[in-house]
Amino acid sequence: MWRVRLSRSTASAVAAAFLLGAVASPARAATNTQIDFAVCPNITTTTYFGAFAGPSGCGPPAFSPGAVIIPPGDNPTCNTPAPNADLGSFLTTQNPLGVFLHLSGGESCVTIPPNRGTAPDGGSLTISVVQRGFCPATLTIPTPSSRRDSIAYPIGTLPFGSYRVTVSFPDQNGWIGSQASGTLHVGTTFTETDTSALVKPGTFAVLLKNSVAGPGAGEFVWTKTTRSSAELKGTDYYACGTIKVDATLRFRNRPGGGTARLTGKGVLAGGTGNYDGIRGAFAVTGSYSAKTGRGRLVFEGTATY
Repeated sequence: MWRVRLSRSTASAVAAAFLLGAVASPARAATNTQIDFAVCPNITTTTYFGAFAGPSGCGPPAFSPGAVIIPPGDNPTCNTPAPNADLGSFLTTQNPLGVFLHLSGGESCVTIPPNRGTAPDGGSLTISVVQRGFCPATLTIPTPSSRRDSIAYPIGTLPFGSYRVTVSFPDQNGWIGSQASGTLHVGTTFTETDTSALVKPGTFAVLLKNSVAGPGAGEFVWTKTTRSSAELKGTDYYACGTIKVDATLRFRNRPGGGTARLTGKGVLAGGTGNYDGIRGAFAVTGSYSAKTGRGRLVFEGTATY
């Protein structure tokens, strides 16, 4: 089991400085440092843990290059973990999120038993969280008052999006700096209301209102597949990117003709900008009038990456 540690900030380079101890080390040969960290759900306060303890529900950890993991025990087997760029996926219901991290130096598998190293006794740690896409968000993280071997630090409530999280320890006080980073995804439930008008046979112009992406516009193509079903494909256009939609609908005409009732299901099939890599599923309800060429659809579902 490895030890991890986290913390973060959002935007182009919002950073939180970690106060790591108070006393600088006496002159000595420079020591290599390593970082491993993970993102964890429901972190409300700064919490210190023992050497091999930590919060539950954390995503996969990211490591600085060349990190060495030495598990507990009298005869541990050293492990050099493969690089990992995926910090996991969470939902907005798991906010506030936190960073659980471990910073150490001097680990070595040359000796028997291996040298577990020690933690730096002073310095600063920088954490940044940058939302990826056309519309990056910025959050500011208060600076913690102290540093221990294992710390879970709240990074706040992150909205739906994809983030690059980076933890950096610069050269200082006889310690050689290191950096670890990975991509974090935050999913959510959403509702989208589409008001459409027929512009040419089988093609609709759509006004959109999405609980996550905000107002927008779209173009949908309606292809009838049976007497009572159709396929709906199109693209939603928003200020921060686009989302592709693919749905299968069933329709039932009311007695005497007029407005048809629509039900069905669909998927989010990728996007651009803030929605690059988006996926998800939703249920559809709505209505359509063949007489006026206008309709209204409501999508309700979950969006992730």
